[in-house]
Amino acid sequence: SDDAVIFIEDGTYCLLGRDLGLPTARIQVLAADVQSRGLENRIHSSIPRISYQALVLSCCDANSISSWF
Repeated sequence: SDDAVIFIEDGTYCLLGRDLGLPTARIQVLAADVQSRGLENRIHSSIPRISYQALVLSCCDANSISSWF
């Protein structure tokens, strides 16, 4: 499936050394939230960092969106 999971805000902490059981290629994290929390070197480099613009484009391209805060 083409589903993606984008971690934002405090959800970025979920990526600290945990196996989430999700395909890594479909996990992304908002770069600004990683930086503002000082997690640049603590989240594995294989997880793509995306910009706010890329987040908006991903949401616009998606058939449906689920968000948990």
